[in-house]
Amino acid sequence: MSHVLRSLSVGARQWAPASSRTSSISILYRLPSASRCNQAQVLQHRRSFWSKLFGRKKAVKDVSPEEAKFIYPESLCLYSAGRRTVWVGCMKLVSCYPFLMTVFYLGPNIEQKWPSLFTFPFATQHPELMAVSVAAITALPMGMFYLAAPYITHMYVKIPPYARVSRTAAMAWVKTVTPETRLRIFTMRWLGRPKLVEVPLGELRFCKKRLGCVNMEWRYTQKEKPRVTDFYIERKIGAGKVGHDAFYEIMSMIEQHTAGKIGRELRARSIPAGSATPVVTVAREGKRKVTPKRKS
Repeated sequence: MSHVLRSLSVGARQWAPASSRTSSISILYRLPSASRCNQAQVLQHRRSFWSKLFGRKKAVKDVSPEEAKFIYPESLCLYSAGRRTVWVGCMKLVSCYPFLMTVFYLGPNIEQKWPSLFTFPFATQHPELMAVSVAAITALPMGMFYLAAPYITHMYVKIPPYARVSRTAAMAWVKTVTPETRLRIFTMRWLGRPKLVEVPLGELRFCKKRLGCVNMEWRYTQKEKPRVTDFYIERKIGAGKVGHDAFYEIMSMIEQHTAGKIGRELRARSIPAGSATPVVTVAREGKRKVTPKRKS
């Protein structure tokens, strides 16, 4: 029966007029159907809905002719850590999950849920300390809060109006900055929120502290101790994608300040306390000796 129906359909297609036939060429150049257009409109409508709901609304402000000639903002971004900021912030948040789960779930139910843990020699001798020891072990990843505290995410500096006109003007101004120029440094708080610290350029020094997690410190001269004195900046990534080439000039100035501080410390060590005369070494004393003249 199916063979008969198939033959009838083939015969009807052969006897159909040419105008009613659909050629392969017409199929190739067929216009998109109405359903596809409707799907595209629906997708566009959904995108516009979510963009309006969660997108940032940027207010359009009228720019004066004086502001239009500037290519840099008032606060120039010297350094940006980029995506590393997201990774460090996520690691800080994830590191507290094992400790919280142990305190609120694993610790109170450790005897009922995991009795096999009490087979260890330490657990058999001190069963009351088993929950405390497990909580202490799970608290080790929270050291990320201490190690990542000095991580610098952004660094800004305020520039005068004449340095905002072009890159050449900005680089020329950076080479003439004074040690009193204040840098705006952003670090991360416990939950990843930014923390702003304004540091004079002349009081920054390179160092190595906290297992290599601190490579720059603030040698403050004020009486009150600031909130943050240790920083970590990734010099291997340079200024980052958003930063400026003036970052290298700032880093070279900090290196010069660090080298000058080390030189002063070495000179101070060579002079003993309570005396103003430098210490004469054996090599210098040997050079000062004058050979006696031979008697003729």
